[in-house]
Amino acid sequence: MNTEKPRIMLLVPNLEHGGSERQAVLLALASQRKGHQIAVATFHKGGPFEVVLEKAAIPVFSLGATKGPILVVANLVRLLRQQRIEVLYSFLPPANVLASLSGLLLPKCRVVWSVRSADMPLAGYSLKTRLAYGLERLLAGLPGRIIVNSRAGYEACKRKGFSEQRLTIVHNGFDTELFRPDGDARQRIRAEFGIPPDHIVIGLPARMDPVKDHPTFLRAAALLSKNRPDVWFVCLGGAGPPGYADTLRELAKALGIADHIVWAGDRDDMATALNALDIATLCSVSESFPNVVGEAMACGVPCVVTDVGDAAYLAGDSGYVVPKGDPAALMEAWGRLLDPTTRSSLAELARRRIIENFDLEQLRRQTLIALSDA
Repeated sequence: MNTEKPRIMLLVPNLEHGGSERQAVLLALASQRKGHQIAVATFHKGGPFEVVLEKAAIPVFSLGATKGPILVVANLVRLLRQQRIEVLYSFLPPANVLASLSGLLLPKCRVVWSVRSADMPLAGYSLKTRLAYGLERLLAGLPGRIIVNSRAGYEACKRKGFSEQRLTIVHNGFDTELFRPDGDARQRIRAEFGIPPDHIVIGLPARMDPVKDHPTFLRAAALLSKNRPDVWFVCLGGAGPPGYADTLRELAKALGIADHIVWAGDRDDMATALNALDIATLCSVSESFPNVVGEAMACGVPCVVTDVGDAAYLAGDSGYVVPKGDPAALMEAWGRLLDPTTRSSLAELARRRIIENFDLEQLRRQTLIALSDA
């Protein structure tokens, strides 16, 4: 076996837009550029990130998850044998569970988990999701290594009883060539949204999920709009649970800000869309290491984040941190960033922080070290 560059397979539930999915793809691309033999397996075929991998000639395999978990495990075991995979690196609880079950049948294949949450509130999620998290906790003694993407996630895993000796922190990495300041994109997307070029745009780049706490964003927007009619608010992200988007739109109407809210939906061009913002926001009630904050920072957009997970650590001195669920505090932080001089200085600091601390090479290098130690 080539211990320096083992044959690696990444296992992710899907290749739709999502923070974990993006990190898996970035890791695959960065590893391939350094000569690593890498492939990706998913539960379901399709998704925008599958196109990205195919363009890079990285093999993508579908396990046919609709046929049931037993057959999926059998398909995965067969695939690992066929591809002579030496390390299986899985992302998110459903994939972690299947990876460990497959590892029991292939003891020579090293199994490594990626845990990408910290104290995830599961009350509002489906039974299937809660079951996956429960099984992950029960099987946490099986993988040779568990990679967490935040210090908050590390502590959460310890509280769940995961072995500290198995835990390794590898922070997310960001493509600073793709996510970069782009003045032309800024004007183009603002025109698409119907926002005057000289107005301020505050954005919430997040899927419409209760954990992202859009209501706090909307209530803070209502507070700021009382005195600043030149400020617009943009929600970038998919629709989420059935009916949730309609509930949020009704709240915006009730708050009297519907005319200054842009519901941009899911975007394939997030690097472009983020450039339309003057200020980015994270309102989440729970996070581990939020991708959207790092991506916005890489685009030179200063951020206001809630004090959850490693969001404050990621933002560093380039943004502001507020308590979760506090519209008044969020509005006050936005107010400080309305000053163009403050905003400009923090924008430069934000991008520099990402380039110096969270680039793709550190993601690749630290992940490969952890995989080799599994």
